[in-house]
Amino acid sequence: MQKIVIIEDENIIADDLKLTLESWGFEDVITVSSAEALLDHYDEIKPDLLLMDIKLRGKIDGVEAVNIIHKKYNTPVIYITAYANKETIERAAETHPIAYLIKPFEEYRLKEIVESVLK
Repeated sequence: MQKIVIIEDENIIADDLKLTLESWGFEDVITVSSAEALLDHYDEIKPDLLLMDIKLRGKIDGVEAVNIIHKKYNTPVIYITAYANKETIERAAETHPIAYLIKPFEEYRLKEIVESVLK
């Protein structure tokens, strides 16, 4: 079973994403609300895919977290964010994500990307 981790500090968005993924048949979906929480438990969680918000509460944003993770792991990342300014997109692109989706996004697009990575 493949594990998807949603890193999102807005509970409503995280819960909605989790329910959506579960409705598509993904059974092992975890939500965490900060990059620090993800990094603290990464070895225990062992995710197969990260759905990462960029602007998170805490000292580390999503791009910084992915940079840290990619030093040790090759976990695929899909950024899901409301931020589409050039600087943010360029920073995120340096981490070689699978995709960069701007909120609000079409669910079918997320489904296509997730399925192409995990199935």
